[in-house]
Amino acid sequence: MWPDNETTQDLLGFQTHADLIRRLVTDSANLPCTVGLFGDWGGGKSSVLRMLERDFDPDNIGSHATSAEKETYGTVACLYFNGWLFEGYDDARAALLSSILKQLSDSERFGVKVKKFLGDLPKSVDLIRAGRALAPLVVPLIARSGMSATSAVMVSSAAQTFLDAAITARSVAPAHNKKSAEKAATMDTGTNAAVRQFRGAFSDMLKNSSIDTLIVLVDDLDRCSPEHMIDNLEAIKLFLSVPGTAFVIGADDRLVRSAIEQRYGGTGGLGLPNSDVSPNDYASELARDYLEKMIQVPYRLPRLFPSEVTSYMTLLHCMNRLPKEKLDRCIAASIAKRRGNTTEAFSLDDVRAILGNDTPDELRQDLQMVEASAPTLSSCLKGNPRQVKRFLNMLDLRLAVAVAEQMVDIKRDMLAKLMTLEYYDVFRFRQVYQWYADANGTPRQIESLERAIEDGDEQIEGVSGYEDWLSSSFLKRWLSSDPPVGSTDLRPYFWLSRDRLDVLAGVRGVSAQVRKALRDILSDNGIIQQRGLNAIKDLPAVEKTQLGDLVVDNLRRHPESAAAFESVTKLAEKKFLDGPAALEQALRNVDPALIRPTTAARIRMLIDDEAYATVLRPLADKLAQLDNAAGRVLRKPRSNGS
Repeated sequence: MWPDNETTQDLLGFQTHADLIRRLVTDSANLPCTVGLFGDWGGGKSSVLRMLERDFDPDNIGSHATSAEKETYGTVACLYFNGWLFEGYDDARAALLSSILKQLSDSERFGVKVKKFLGDLPKSVDLIRAGRALAPLVVPLIARSGMSATSAVMVSSAAQTFLDAAITARSVAPAHNKKSAEKAATMDTGTNAAVRQFRGAFSDMLKNSSIDTLIVLVDDLDRCSPEHMIDNLEAIKLFLSVPGTAFVIGADDRLVRSAIEQRYGGTGGLGLPNSDVSPNDYASELARDYLEKMIQVPYRLPRLFPSEVTSYMTLLHCMNRLPKEKLDRCIAASIAKRRGNTTEAFSLDDVRAILGNDTPDELRQDLQMVEASAPTLSSCLKGNPRQVKRFLNMLDLRLAVAVAEQMVDIKRDMLAKLMTLEYYDVFRFRQVYQWYADANGTPRQIESLERAIEDGDEQIEGVSGYEDWLSSSFLKRWLSSDPPVGSTDLRPYFWLSRDRLDVLAGVRGVSAQVRKALRDILSDNGIIQQRGLNAIKDLPAVEKTQLGDLVVDNLRRHPESAAAFESVTKLAEKKFLDGPAALEQALRNVDPALIRPTTAARIRMLIDDEAYATVLRPLADKLAQLDNAAGRVLRKPRSNGS
């Protein structure tokens, strides 16, 4: 098993990214600056930040730096801040500022001087926390001042901190008091002075503490709530971005933009600049401009190339099977090979060339499985290192179950191949299961499809009706990859994956025509779905009822599936189901958090239909309160009556 944690052990070649960022943030000509280390969840951002933290550790500087860099790094303070760990705090800005001041005070190299020159900075942070009570006053007042949207956002943030803190400290009346609002409107100059005062005191403290460069690594920002995400960004920009500072922020920029749109993109906050701009376009433009002001250097981590997925899986297995000395040799060889040819994988042959006869048999078998599955697997895991680990961990868990159940015929490479199909297209996975279940383990479809791929002939007997398998590049690669599937009874393998097969419960007792129509209707391919809908008219009345019940039950089991929701509404359009009653039955006790954005968009359309409004309005209201993508779909302002 492989832990799903960040690591400084570089199996991905990401040290290159860490080195580039390290040189950028230690060049005084670039400071102050904020670097956005962008990438998908599980893409390696946290590992790169941990590499940077390690490389700035005084005990490790000599392992990678030139003599000039060693001298420079002696006056560099590097801090790590995980925004998500402070999610429960009342004020994210204050949490960030307090953490930075505390880490500097506790520093072995700089702590004594920092404490000497810290001054009133901790008290200022307390004022920031206290000032949140009057924040609702500020944004509407600034919005009426005529500022541009982005400038108003920036000033309002300052007002929501020092200005409001100052008002609170002076015991001004609560936010609903008219005099308080009038006083707040006249204190913009004082706010700017307060921000400048904090920044000046913070900058002086760094200089007097012999800190030439302060580098703050901000991790897991995209796991925070939208409010805390923006608060952290604004604290960095308004209070901490002083000469000699650099911030490296790890986040999925899509989530950051969404948080900006949610907080500042609505018409209730700053208002639309003019009536010709739609709310959606305005929010998108604001998010882009805002992020550009906050992040000076966007640096995106690339997704893994197919050859890199193979190399990564190879080294993960080496980690499990080899002692440290041999593992280090393999990692070094992988790095050297990547530098010479970025498109060629580090694989079994390379490991054999390094270890020779010392290559363990278990490792050889592991890497044979990697060579067979990685090319196909890379496309369904989206080049994401975390997903690669999760796939391998699930594979090992299922193999452990097989050992515990004494299933001696289970082969690792066959299970990996079947799981690849499961990860890429669970509908196809369930379709193959049904073929095996219907034919007692000896279906002809897979064998015919494999033969058609091998011979390049789509007219082979047994392929008719499954041409869609031969039109998909992924499915063709899967069918042609080793080991062949058609001659093997896969039912024991499906038993190990039975948690993914509950959609088929109750299907065995219906006719083959109903099962085929059901598979087609549940497809997310519009052409295939239409084929299933067309087939319904030829079914007897009792089988139409059976089919409708199965479709509704599928939505009840899988409310997260957009195809499941769509299948119910399509059957309703064809008058095979009472749509409102079917949706009420299927979604009666559903957890709104399971609803996907595409389904939320469909619900948003249907609630305009009086027939569906009564059933779907309560669910839509619950969805609109959620802080996720589906909730944002329901909250998004409608444009031009849409």
